[in-house]
Amino acid sequence: MSLTLTQTASDNFQRANENPLSQGGNWTQNGGTGTLQVVSDLCEGTSIFNIETEIYTGTTLAANQYVGATYGAQPVNSTQIYLFARNQSASTASDIGECYLLRIYRFNSSSSATLYACNGSEIVIGSVSNLTINNGDVWQVAAVGSTIYAIQNGMIIATATDTTWASGPYGALGILDASASTDVQLSLFSIGTAAATTYSISGNAGVAAATVSYSGTATGSVTADGSGNYSITGLANGSYTITPSLASYTFNPTSSNQTVSGANITGVNFTATAGSAYWSQPDCRHAVQGFGPGPNSATNVNGTLTYTGQTSANSAVPPTDSRVNKPVQSSTLPQNNRTNPLGI
Repeated sequence: MSLTLTQTASDNFQRANENPLSQGGNWTQNGGTGTLQVVSDLCEGTSIFNIETEIYTGTTLAANQYVGATYGAQPVNSTQIYLFARNQSASTASDIGECYLLRIYRFNSSSSATLYACNGSEIVIGSVSNLTINNGDVWQVAAVGSTIYAIQNGMIIATATDTTWASGPYGALGILDASASTDVQLSLFSIGTAAATTYSISGNAGVAAATVSYSGTATGSVTADGSGNYSITGLANGSYTITPSLASYTFNPTSSNQTVSGANITGVNFTATAGSAYWSQPDCRHAVQGFGPGPNSATNVNGTLTYTGQTSANSAVPPTDSRVNKPVQSSTLPQNNRTNPLGI
């Protein structure tokens, strides 16, 4: 799967200084006391240890959306930026709001990105740690259906599934600056629509009703139709192993390795060969000393050699192995096509 992000609005902050940012007309303060400002064509925070947020109200967003920002400059020690997707209102009682939130946290070597579902508090739904975060990185949070994505420089680095917020018209931006010397600065803000693109692997399993399993980037299985055709859909880019199976059949090849890279894969075919029927050998004992009817019938076990044996109705007198001169005291015996020592 890949994401297609289509920008519908942006702010590059290249205009006369604004303090606070919301004086520019397209922004609204998102509760709290801290506000963002434009300084030298960059957006930055104005205080330390305060989450300063602004909602972009210059346009409204569809349910499937993304919000992004580009680092212009930032100190290394203990800085955070926040990107809000599916924000439910333009003004809330707290800085967090009702939304999905991506927090990018930079603290020397322990940098991380965390996805939250927020409703006045932050509930972690996904995260990734040990990131390399540099000035100039492009960060985005996207919400498509019930899947939330964290994106760094065009690469999906974390995903989460959550159904708390189905829609929300606004995107928002936040900064928490815990450095006493340098403000966190952002050089570009963008919002727009997001769409997920998935791919498929298809072919013929060689026989109807075969189970076609796949493993690798994702796992699962599908069933071949009456002509042996199958199609595995909803696949993200990645590596997969395709393996068909059906009782009594062997397949050539036994499996196939495929790599999805931005396109569907077709013609992944297999040849199915029906196996030979394997039969257990029948028990050839006659009825002896009141033990039930004989002989027993052979059983088709499709490749597994098993033997049928009669069980005594009287445990004190078990059946007798039909091998010559080898009586066996057991209630279940492997007796097959051997001579009856009693001549019956």
